[in-house]
Amino acid sequence: MIFYIFDDNTFATRGYTWAMSLKPRPEEFSRRCPKCKAGMSVEYPKHSINLAVEGGSKYPDILGCGAETILIVSQNVINDWEGAGITGYEKYDVNIVEAKGKRIKDAEPPRYYHINVIGRAEYDMEAMGFKCQIICEYCGRIEVTNPNDKLHPLDPTIIKEGSWDGSDIFAMDITPRKTYCMEKVLFLAGINERTNFYFAPLELTGDVNFRGLDYRSMAKKMARNNEIPLQR
Repeated sequence: MIFYIFDDNTFATRGYTWAMSLKPRPEEFSRRCPKCKAGMSVEYPKHSINLAVEGGSKYPDILGCGAETILIVSQNVINDWEGAGITGYEKYDVNIVEAKGKRIKDAEPPRYYHINVIGRAEYDMEAMGFKCQIICEYCGRIEVTNPNDKLHPLDPTIIKEGSWDGSDIFAMDITPRKTYCMEKVLFLAGINERTNFYFAPLELTGDVNFRGLDYRSMAKKMARNNEIPLQR
């Protein structure tokens, strides 16, 4: 199996707008454990949300969000995924209620959805050299430390054998908003020329870190070589 980290690529691309704020911020993002009062909320807003975008001159297929770590994709992407039977996610409506900037204010946004990733796997902490300590028995919040490199607490990524549930899109149990995918998701984004995607291999090596893989060229090469992952 070939897996990738994926996200938006707003910081390495030009011209695309991005979401600056949620209007209003969903209550779920503010909830904290009643016992330890800390840590990221494990609840996800399973309903429509409103966004304000800012800057740029055009809308991408995957919209960066500075307000929260949310995966937001266009109707075109959803059509790709549904047509190919991609698994591991739920979709909810996004409404663009405000657009700030001379060039973006008159642009027509596509229909967007925010994605709740429900596919799951686990990190192989032992193989990655990390230590986990349970901080709160009530909510399960843990502290992860890397004795060798505190600047990269989850790099590289190694999936624990037998923990992946088989979903095409998935997250790790302790980092539910860091998204991973199978090769077929990269192929669909590339062959259909969807914009502003970021893909990187799990090992995150070399200069791939910033700009991500050239997923369009990779998808075209797969098609030329008759190595289309949707068929495997």
